[in-house]
Amino acid sequence: MTNNKQVIEKSILDLTLTDVGFLAVNEENKILYKNEKFNNIWGIVNYDNIGLLNSIINKRIRNSYKIDLKYPENLKKLEYEKVLYLNNGQVIKMTHRLLYDDKNTKSMIWVFRDDTEKFSEEKKHSQNEILNALTEPAYITDSKGNLLDYNERFIKYFNGIDIINKSIWKLFGKEAKEKFKKADKILIENELENISLNIKKDEKTFKVKKSVINKKEETSILNILSDVSIQKNLVKKLYESRQRYRKLYENSPDAVYLHEYGKIISANKKGIELLNISDYLDIKEDSLFKYIHPDYHSTYKREYKKMIENKNTTPLYEAKVITKQGDIKDVQVKSSVFPHEGRLISYTVIRDITKRKKEIKLRKIAEKKLIDAVEYNKLTTEFFANLSHEFRTPLNIILATVQLMNTQINNKDIDIDNKMKKYIKTMRQNCYRLLRLINNMIDITKIDSGFYRLRKENLNIVGLIEDITTSVVDYMSNRNIKFVFDTDKEVINTAIDSDAMERIVLNLLSNAIKFTNEGDKIELKITKQDKEVIISVKDTGIGINEEKKEIIFDRLGQADKSLTRKQEGSGVGLSIVKGLVELHDGKITVESEYNNWTKFIIRLPITILKQTGIKKDIYNNRIEKINIEFSDIYL
Repeated sequence: MTNNKQVIEKSILDLTLTDVGFLAVNEENKILYKNEKFNNIWGIVNYDNIGLLNSIINKRIRNSYKIDLKYPENLKKLEYEKVLYLNNGQVIKMTHRLLYDDKNTKSMIWVFRDDTEKFSEEKKHSQNEILNALTEPAYITDSKGNLLDYNERFIKYFNGIDIINKSIWKLFGKEAKEKFKKADKILIENELENISLNIKKDEKTFKVKKSVINKKEETSILNILSDVSIQKNLVKKLYESRQRYRKLYENSPDAVYLHEYGKIISANKKGIELLNISDYLDIKEDSLFKYIHPDYHSTYKREYKKMIENKNTTPLYEAKVITKQGDIKDVQVKSSVFPHEGRLISYTVIRDITKRKKEIKLRKIAEKKLIDAVEYNKLTTEFFANLSHEFRTPLNIILATVQLMNTQINNKDIDIDNKMKKYIKTMRQNCYRLLRLINNMIDITKIDSGFYRLRKENLNIVGLIEDITTSVVDYMSNRNIKFVFDTDKEVINTAIDSDAMERIVLNLLSNAIKFTNEGDKIELKITKQDKEVIISVKDTGIGINEEKKEIIFDRLGQADKSLTRKQEGSGVGLSIVKGLVELHDGKITVESEYNNWTKFIIRLPITILKQTGIKKDIYNNRIEKINIEFSDIYL
């Protein structure tokens, strides 16, 4: 044995000079050599006990550190270096060497070096690097909760408290103890990467994130603190804010749609009602554009494009939407856009203004009716005032003439015959005026009530009108008015009421004469166009104001209603003309340039009654009709 010991010591002379422990075993696993340092490391009391390996390397060593110091069966699989973490805190680095003695006997030398101090420095340096690199308060504990190390942020956060080598549970209180113990146990036993839990302290909530940073020796646990009180309050406020917005969204009096590039994501209650659907799922994934009326597609596209490009809000604009059933509703539209989880979401509010539009329309109709009623009342008052004037004027003239005649008779005037003739003429003309006024009132009433009946016959309308104009040429000559009659056809046969046509032409000519100054011109023209006969009467008189053109044919729409007007008349003549023209299925219009000219245009359809021949133009009472129609023109 002595020889073996000498051989081994000589072989490992370099190792004996260092503070290391040695154990040498042969192939039969007998201990050949061990030194005192080896005994100290492993707590072996009997330094001289050289025997079998199992009697020295006891079960505690094998079970606790999972090492086997036997002669290895397979040298190739043997680890050259291994670090052992002992229960007493020591860190031992283990290596091996294979030696041969003089007899060529193999032996394995196990070498043990105490690196506890070195490892502690490295460990401390490594932990400090980890802790100081963190931006949040952090500390390291052992598996029992004892505080081993911490960073500066940890101390600052807890006002400089120093509990090094004390239990961390004392910092957070008894309630946190069980939570910490349970979390550490779960973390270590299940070999988890990390685990998190919430701990309360001084009305604050901390999130503690735990992770194992050393598994080789006694377990160390890194703890990172986050004050989540502010975050929780923010989350709470955010939740409350979302709830408020949700209530606003759901209870909004307007329809609201969330959509992504036009594709509907959701709709509130009013949005469902607006489109007459039972559930927003019926329109989900539909394009909102689908429900915009075609007349407003260009407006919607333009405003939506501007909104997306500028990431802004559209102005409020009016449009129409179409419901699922095809109903059309008037709406106001306003959209905005906002980013959400990396997506661009549009928020469109649509207000149903159909009812309001109807109310405005009805209000306008009511206002118009009220204005019309006031205007009608005013016109009626003016009409009856005018009518009273029209009745009173000829009656006054007749009464004055009768009184004058009576005076002349009583005075036995020598020239009484000539004067009587003049007086009688004046009385006759004013009687005609009264008769004309009464006839007009009766006829306009018949026309309005639908009781006026035409007696049509097939006549040459050109010949009829030419005869009428020939009969009134004297009136124009006496007022020095030039008259022109023009026609492109000598014969245009059509079914007309001759009396009504005389009434129409005489009224237009009498109007033209009354409002045309001496030296001016009146032109009557007849043309045939397709299946129509066109009659126009143009004068170079005073013309008609633009605003008066619309009421000139109304029964109460006299252009000049004043009692001091230059020309006499009740103002119902043109209303009768219009009525008689329309009874012939025709149309009358007026064109005028104020202070220059006026032109009345009549369009009558050419129709032929089923009868034999054309009736001759016989007008026995035309002179009296002319006298009646021209009774308010004084020669």
